[in-house]
Amino acid sequence: MKSSRFLIKFILLINIGLLINNNGFSQEIIGLEKALSMTLKENVDIKIKTNELEQIRNYEKVGVLGALPRIILNGSASSLNGNSSLEFATDNFPSIENERTESKSINGNIGISYNVFNGLGSIYTFQKLKKQRDLKSIELLIQIEQVLLKTAKEYFDIAYLQENYKIVKELLSISKERYNRIKVLNEFGNASNLDLLNAEIDLNKDSINLMNVEFELLDAKNQLNITLNRDILYDFKVDDKVEINRNLSYSDLNRETQNNNNNILLGQYIIDVSKKDKKINTLSILPNIDISVQYGYNQIESNTSLVLDQSTLGLTNFINFS
Repeated sequence: MKSSRFLIKFILLINIGLLINNNGFSQEIIGLEKALSMTLKENVDIKIKTNELEQIRNYEKVGVLGALPRIILNGSASSLNGNSSLEFATDNFPSIENERTESKSINGNIGISYNVFNGLGSIYTFQKLKKQRDLKSIELLIQIEQVLLKTAKEYFDIAYLQENYKIVKELLSISKERYNRIKVLNEFGNASNLDLLNAEIDLNKDSINLMNVEFELLDAKNQLNITLNRDILYDFKVDDKVEINRNLSYSDLNRETQNNNNNILLGQYIIDVSKKDKKINTLSILPNIDISVQYGYNQIESNTSLVLDQSTLGLTNFINFS
């Protein structure tokens, strides 16, 4: 009996504390439309999928694929100071033994390089990136659909628990009145101890039910706060007045679902990307042809060479097969 009365007092203190807290701080009331709007703006999973789509769009450029000409700019300079020993193949030139050597070289060129043929790999890679962009777009839509459904479910869970809390709280109030009434009757001998015990048991049961609903409601709010990417302890209420369109047709909805099922489209895009990969791998056996043109300057000076100073200035053409 004493432990039961202690439990009742403890629960009443909790309820009083919650009542004071709710009266002291006004709670934000969120409607379903606002919750869905906040989800689209703040949800972490949607932001991740959006960033992945932006990355694909950044790669979906002709220049990134190497399909545009490349400008080449090179320059170098070197010098050497030391001792050299030279022995020539004929006697027309005297040998050099441990002579002081000074040499320097300067090189610089600018050019342009272009891949003429790579087995159409750039074209198929570009097409693959476009398919990957479409695939990421579908993944983003699917993620948005899933998160919005999750938000709606969590919203209605909170609305249900709010109403359930009101009902259980009213039942607890009735149990308290019944307990107090029977307690007074028991003191005057008009109610038995068994009646008082049953009333106390009902009061304990309703108190525990109220506490369970409070914990469930708190957990449901925490889940929605996580979905909305905000402080998990942020307190609020949801508007339980939601307009429902009662003119919806199941057959029309079912037909639209079949025609616009993003999961089916996702599977098709995955197959398309795999086909492009197969084509790209098949083309790897074909040769690559690169051409380049460079205009450069080259100068070499050396006091131990047959040619003391040599410089060149002009165009150089390259063609490369690989």
